[in-house]
Amino acid sequence: MKGKILAYDEKTEAGVISGENDKRYEFTTSGFMGNTTPNAGDEVDFEVDGSSAMGIYPVATQQRKLNFGSDDAGGQKNSVFICYGLLGIGLFTGIFWILGGIWAFIKKGEATEPLEQTHYANLVSVFLWGTVLSIVGLFTLVFIVGWVILILTWVWAAYRILKGVSKLSSNQAFE
Repeated sequence: MKGKILAYDEKTEAGVISGENDKRYEFTTSGFMGNTTPNAGDEVDFEVDGSSAMGIYPVATQQRKLNFGSDDAGGQKNSVFICYGLLGIGLFTGIFWILGGIWAFIKKGEATEPLEQTHYANLVSVFLWGTVLSIVGLFTLVFIVGWVILILTWVWAAYRILKGVSKLSSNQAFE
């Protein structure tokens, strides 16, 4: 039977599917055969066992379109990915670093989901600290300590950006 996941709770690893017959079926991740985490809205094909769904396979649907301008959670998440990308490229070119910082400041106020809010807080922190420490490093370049500051700042920023992308990809808040 075909259906759509109505809800899924990662903590309990349980959810509900609405079948094409308009009945609801409970499921756990042990019955989910996909390679990803089930998400509300995913279309699935499953077998019915009483009031439970078993052998649940995600149905290949048209690839999600990036929705940069919307107010939904998917659009916000894409916006966070863009900001991480700008700061990541900005590690090599200063103008993208500045654009990523401006993007983070603007979008931080628009974020409504706690997941995105934690990532924007990280992005703003990386931008501010990275900028301040880079300026200090540049002013102390004549001394060896300036080079050390610049290298350590670059490594720290790269780590925070990569950690953020990894966490966001897994739908986890930045901690």
